[in-house]
Amino acid sequence: GDFDKAIEAFQRAISLEPDSYETYCNLANALTKSQDFEKAIETYEISLSLNPMDMGVHVNLIALLIEQNKLPRALKACKSALGFNPKSGIIYNSIGDILSKREKYEFAKK
Repeated sequence: GDFDKAIEAFQRAISLEPDSYETYCNLANALTKSQDFEKAIETYEISLSLNPMDMGVHVNLIALLIEQNKLPRALKACKSALGFNPKSGIIYNSIGDILSKREKYEFAKK
């Protein structure tokens, strides 16, 4: 569908301009919408390797990791994001979400 076309277009753009963190972010967004979550996570991480200051990419990655119940990785991503913006309220909210989910999981295991 449309996401497949968008993914192909972003991949072509990356082949022409491999240092464009924005294009990697857009590709990751399209991959998320097409439910290719592992590839989306990997692509967000590439985007961050090119521009670790982009809090929007951090937020998208963290949200996807939480949604996919990859809580230890999400917590690690939060710590990384706080290294670039230690006053980010949305990252602290994400940490709260992670700890809450982890607590519910531990409770459910008992």
